[in-house]
Amino acid sequence: MYADWLFAEICALNWHPFLRINYQGTYRVRGENEWKSLETVVPQTAMSCSRRVTCFKTNPIDCTLLACWSEGYKAPWLIITDLEPEQGNVQLRV
Repeated sequence: MYADWLFAEICALNWHPFLRINYQGTYRVRGENEWKSLETVVPQTAMSCSRRVTCFKTNPIDCTLLACWSEGYKAPWLIITDLEPEQGNVQLRV
């Protein structure tokens, strides 16, 4: 579930958002200009990552993207948060 206004409202309450997003959008790694498909974050199972990005060309949001694709799942889980990359982690269990 993602909406830029919801992310902002959660942050305004001094809470940390932890919102799952679909992998059909785009992202850009901080400091880079190239937009990439969210499908490329973790392109196969047994992979995970945590990095600062800007998600979505339309209604962009600066966030940390937590991604994990565990065995037994059809697609990866992508979570956006305001936590630093080393503070967040996504792990799925079958």
